[in-house]
Amino acid sequence: MLKNEKSDSTVSVVIPTFNAAPWLKETIDSILTQTYPVLEILIVDDGSTDGTADIAKSYATPVIYIRQEHGGVSSARNRGIGSAKGEFIAFIDGDDYWHPQKIEAQIKLLIEDKLDWVSCETQPFDSITRSAVNGLVAPIPNGDILKPLFMNNFIGSATPVVRRSIFDQTGLFNESHDARIGEDWDMWLRIASGHPLGVVYEKLAFQRLHNTSTMSSTSMQEKVNCLTGVIERAVERDMSRLINLKSKTLAGIYHNAGVQLFKQNQYKEARAFFLSDLKHRPQRIESWIYLLMTLAGPGMFRPIINLKRFLEKQLNIFGKNKIMTENKKPEVTILIPTYNRADLILESLDSVFAQSYRDFEIVVVDDGSTDNTAEVLSPLAERGQLRYIYQKNQGASAARNRGIMEARGDLIAFLDSDDLFHPAKLELQVDYFRTHKDIGLVHSGFTKFNAVESDLGYRDTSWFSGIIYPQILLYWTTLMAMDTVLIPKKVFDSIGLFDENLIVGEDLDMWRRIARKYPFGFINKSLARVRVHEGNISGNKISAMDGFAKYLEKAFKDDPSLSPRFRQQVFSKMYSTVAYNLLGDENKQSIQAARISAKRAMKYDVLNPHGYIAFLSTLFGYGLRKALVTRWRTLRAWIMSRKLGK
Repeated sequence: MLKNEKSDSTVSVVIPTFNAAPWLKETIDSILTQTYPVLEILIVDDGSTDGTADIAKSYATPVIYIRQEHGGVSSARNRGIGSAKGEFIAFIDGDDYWHPQKIEAQIKLLIEDKLDWVSCETQPFDSITRSAVNGLVAPIPNGDILKPLFMNNFIGSATPVVRRSIFDQTGLFNESHDARIGEDWDMWLRIASGHPLGVVYEKLAFQRLHNTSTMSSTSMQEKVNCLTGVIERAVERDMSRLINLKSKTLAGIYHNAGVQLFKQNQYKEARAFFLSDLKHRPQRIESWIYLLMTLAGPGMFRPIINLKRFLEKQLNIFGKNKIMTENKKPEVTILIPTYNRADLILESLDSVFAQSYRDFEIVVVDDGSTDNTAEVLSPLAERGQLRYIYQKNQGASAARNRGIMEARGDLIAFLDSDDLFHPAKLELQVDYFRTHKDIGLVHSGFTKFNAVESDLGYRDTSWFSGIIYPQILLYWTTLMAMDTVLIPKKVFDSIGLFDENLIVGEDLDMWRRIARKYPFGFINKSLARVRVHEGNISGNKISAMDGFAKYLEKAFKDDPSLSPRFRQQVFSKMYSTVAYNLLGDENKQSIQAARISAKRAMKYDVLNPHGYIAFLSTLFGYGLRKALVTRWRTLRAWIMSRKLGK
C-alpha cells in the first residue's frame, strides 16, 4: 500500500473474457497479489461456452462475476465500466497477467503527476513455452502522444489505468461490428486527444500470444477495414493534428497486411494491399519490392531481395540529404488561409510553386472547411510540400494568426486561397527588404480578374509608401491587397496579430498599426492577381459600412492625439467612399443604402464634396449617375496625385 495514500483512491479492474478458462485463474491471481489492493475485479463473461464461469465463481470478494450474451470485447468492457465503483479503472484481458507491483506503481504516478491515465511497458510471451517474445512492442512515449499513437498503437490492452471520469468525456468503447478490431486503439486515441499519458517504464504487464484470438479468426480484409475505420474517425475528431499523418498511417496498415499475407504465400491477396500501400506512400521501396515478388513468383525472390538492399543503401544516402534540406529554416513563410476553396486552392498553390525565389515554406490554415479541402491537400502535405493545419471555423483573422504563430520564416507573405502570385513576387520583395531594412512591409500593385480569367485592370497602390500615418486613415480608394504584402515576423512581435473582433477592415487595422511605427515600401508592378467573385454582392457592401465604422472607432481610440477635425474628415471620407461603391449596384436596396451613407458623410464634414456628389447621384438614373461618379473619381485621382507630388 502507498504511504500517505488516501483511502478513497480505489481501483476497479475490468476483465472482458470469452472462452479463456485455461488462463483466467492466472490472470485473477496476478490481480489479487497486487501490492496495492484493488476494490473489485469485474469479470465480464462475454458468453463463454467453456469453464470460465466455474473458475470465476470459485473466487470470493473482491471478484465479481457478470455474464452477458456474446457481444464482443467492447461490449464486455463497457459492461464492466458501467458496473465499476472505483475512482480508477484498470483493464486486462482474461489471458494476460500482471507483475505484483503494477497497480501500485501506476497509481503513484497518476496521483503525484495529477494525470488522468497511465500505461506501462508490456512483455509478450509464448503461450506454450512461456518464453519471452521480444521485438514486438514499440517504445512508449509519454505526454501528448496523439500523433505517435495515431501512427502505431503501442498501448497494450493490459496496461492502462484510467480515471473513471474520463469515460464520461470520451464515451465508451465502440461496440459496432465494423469496430471489433482495433477497438482499444480507437479508445486510446480518443483519450489521447485531450489527456497526456503517464508511463511507468517497467515491464509490468505480460501479454499472452496464441492463435485463438478474434484477430486470428477474422479475415485480413475485415481487419484492415476495421483499422482504417479507426483512422478515419480519429482524423474526423482531430483534423488539424492528424490529417498530415493520415496517408502514412493508412499505408502502414496496408503494408503490414500485405506482408502477413505474403508470408502465408497468398501472393494475389498481398498484391492488392501493396498497391493500396503504394497509392498512399509511393516512395516506399520495400513495398515496391514486395509487389515485384508477388508478380514474379518465388523463383525471382533472391535477385529482387538483392535489388532491395541496393536501393535501400541509395535511399539512406538520399534521405540524409533530404533531411538536411527539410530541417533548414526557410527565409519566407507563405500563409494561405482557406475556407471551402477546394476547387481553387490548387491553382493558388501552383502560383506559389512557380516562384523564381525558392527559400520558402507553405502553411495552409483550413478554417473549418466542409468541402473536400483536406483530401485535396493531403497528398501535398504528405510529400512535405506544405504544412496543413485545420481549425474550427473562426474567421480569416484567426486563420492568419494561427499561421503567423506556426511560421518559421523571418518574412511572412499572405495569399488568399483563390488568388495568384506573379512568378517574381517573392524574389522582388525579398530583394527589396535587403536594401530597405527599416520598413514595416513592402507591397505592390495588383490586377483584378473575374471568373472567366478576364483582366479587369491594374490597381496602383503607390499612395501607400513611405511614412503614411495618420494619412492612411484617409485612403479609401484602391486599397492595398493582402496578397501583395511581405512583412517581417518581428513586426507582428512588435504590434500584435490581426484583430479577430473585426469582421470587416481587419486588414486595414493591421496596415494602420504597422504604419504607425514603420514606413512602407512599394514595388510598382502587378505582383498578384486578385479574383473578383460573383459572391461580392450588395449586401456585403451594406454590412461593410458598419464594419468600417468599427475599425475607425478603434483607430481613434488607440491614438487620442488625433484631432476631432481629422476624425470628422476620416469618417466623412469613409462614408462617401462606401456610397460610391454602392452606387455601382443597380438595385433599390443599394441606392437607399448609398443615400444613407452619403448623408452620414455630409453630417461628419460639410466641406467634403464627396458626400454631396454621392447624395445627388442617388437621385439620378443609372447612366447619369455612373457618368457623374466616373468623372469625379478621375478628378479626385488627379488631385491626389498632385498632393503627393506624383
